[in-house]
Amino acid sequence: MIKKLTLIAACAAGLMAQAGEPTMAPANGYPDFAMGGDLSWTTRIVDNNIYTYYLENDISSDQITTVPDMVLDHGFDAVRLRVWVNPDANEMIKSKWTFYISGVTGGYDCTGTYGYDGTSDLVALATMFANKGARIMVAFHMSDTFADPARQFKPKAWEDCTTGTQLAERASAYVQDVLQQLYDANVNVAWVQIGNETRTGMMKYSLPDENNSTLSYQCTPNCEISNSNITGTKNFVKVFSACAEAAKSVYPKAKTLIHLDSGNDWSKINWTLSALTAQGFNSDMCDLVGLSLYPCSDQNTSEWQPATDKCLDTIQQTYSTYGFPTIICEIGMNNEWTKALPNGTQAQGIAQCNEDVKAFTQYLIDNLREQDSTCEGFFYWEPETDYLDGYTMGACVAANPGSSWPRDKVTANDYWKTVKENSTFPDGGLVAYENAGISSVTSDDYAPARYYNLQGIEIVNPTRGLYIKRQGNKSEKLIIN
Repeated sequence: MIKKLTLIAACAAGLMAQAGEPTMAPANGYPDFAMGGDLSWTTRIVDNNIYTYYLENDISSDQITTVPDMVLDHGFDAVRLRVWVNPDANEMIKSKWTFYISGVTGGYDCTGTYGYDGTSDLVALATMFANKGARIMVAFHMSDTFADPARQFKPKAWEDCTTGTQLAERASAYVQDVLQQLYDANVNVAWVQIGNETRTGMMKYSLPDENNSTLSYQCTPNCEISNSNITGTKNFVKVFSACAEAAKSVYPKAKTLIHLDSGNDWSKINWTLSALTAQGFNSDMCDLVGLSLYPCSDQNTSEWQPATDKCLDTIQQTYSTYGFPTIICEIGMNNEWTKALPNGTQAQGIAQCNEDVKAFTQYLIDNLREQDSTCEGFFYWEPETDYLDGYTMGACVAANPGSSWPRDKVTANDYWKTVKENSTFPDGGLVAYENAGISSVTSDDYAPARYYNLQGIEIVNPTRGLYIKRQGNKSEKLIIN
C-alpha cells in the first residue's frame, strides 16, 4: 500500500524537510558501522556547571569547545540517550537514599535522577546531537530511574496495571508518544532499545518507599525472565513486542533491540535468549541484541583483552545460534586510575588508562568493523564525564589531575581520538537535509514516475519504506507499506 504524505512543489533548490527527517545529514550517507557514545548526562553537566570548560584538543590547549562539537569533531556518528518515564515520580529518587535487594550484596543508590532523563530532556538532547548529524539510539529504561540487572522498577504511573496485557498497552503507548515527539522534532532515530540491561527481565519490582529499606518481593504483574516464572517471561515478550510495534509505527526503518548485560559471558546471554525464544521472542519483534562490555576485571585496565575476546565469541554465538545481529550499547573502563599501576602517580595512571582504552577501542574496530558483519557498532557509556558522582569510567580527563571534583577543565581521552582516527563521519561534510535531495527535474506532467530515497539516490524498484516520488514538475513523499 502506498500512502501519500505531503505534496511539495519541485524547484531547483530542492525539497523542504518534513517531520521525521533529520535537519542535518552527512552528504555521503552514514557509515555501516556505528561509533559513538551514550551522552545522557550532558544536560545535567551543563545545568550544574560541573565542568566549566571542555578543552578542544588536549590538556595543554586553551581552546574551549562543547560536548556536541566534540562529538562532531571526533567523528561520532551515533549517540545513545536514555529516557525514564517520570524521574520526579518519587521524592526518594531525589534524595541520597540506599536500598537493598534480597540476595544482592551491597546497596543501590537511586541518586542521580534529579529530574533529568525525562522525555523533555531526551528531545532537547536528541535535537542538539541530531543537528550535528548524529543518528540517535533511544534507550527506554521502562522505569523512573536507572534500570540494570539489580534495579528493574516498574514506573509509579503504571502500578495500577494488573495484567501483562495492560502493562503492554501502557508501555507501548508511552513508547509511541515519546518517539512521536522526536519525529516531530526531526530527529533521526536509528535504534530503539526496549528496556535496559534486561538479562533477567524488566519491571520486576515496585519502587520502594522511604519506609522500606529491603526489597525481597516482586510486583504484579512483572516481566521477570525465568524458567520458573513462565508468566513473567511471557509478559516480557508481550510488552517488548507491543513496544517494538509502536516504535515501527513511528519510525518504520528504526531497528528495535533488547539490551543484555554481561556481553563477555555467553552462558548468561544464551540462558536469556533461550528462555525468551521458548515463549515466542523472535526477529519479527527484535532486530538486534544489544550488549554491555566492561572488560576490566578488578579495575585493571591492562587486562581488557580476555573479556573482549569472550564478547567477540558471544557476538558470533548470538548470530549463529539465534540469528540475531548485535550492537554493543555500552563499553567503558577507568580513565585515570588502574591497578596495573598500584603505586603509580595520577599522571601515570592517566597515561596508562589512555594507552589501554586506545588499544581496546582499536581492537574492537579491527575485529568488528573490519572482520565481523554481524555487529553494527559500539557506544561508550557517558564518555563526556570525568568524575560525575564519583563515576570513574568516563572518557574525559582533568586538565589538572590534582584538582578536586568537580573539575573546571577536562578534555577528551584517547577513546575519542581513536574513534576520530578510524571514523569516516561525516564523509563529504554535513549538509542541510532539504539540500540533500533531488533537484532540477524538468519534464511535463505526463512523465513516468521516478523514485528516490532520502539521500537522493534513484530506486528503480522501491519496496517498503519512505521515498520521494518525482513526476514531471511535481514531487511528493510516499510511504510504501
